[in-house]
Amino acid sequence: MWPSLLPREYENMAAGSEGAHVRHRPDRSSAVVRRLEAGEYIRPVDDSEGWYEVILRNPFRTGWVDEKSLIKRSSGVAFTGPVDEHQKETIH
Repeated sequence: MWPSLLPREYENMAAGSEGAHVRHRPDRSSAVVRRLEAGEYIRPVDDSEGWYEVILRNPFRTGWVDEKSLIKRSSGVAFTGPVDEHQKETIH
């Protein structure tokens, strides 16, 4: 069977209660290119060993976020404040 040529679909995610760092490469020692505030949502476009690649706007660029800093975002509901522990789900 041929592998799919369509890109993988990712769920919307949000930065956890402590926010999240978007890094240049998928590595904790890599430079931070932006900080996401708690509840700020993103949509991953790729993943690699526990990191999600995201596209940032203004200015346009890509970066990587550690999956431990993110939570799944409920569809249709925007986070407007800090996220409590009951809202976190395991990300696989």
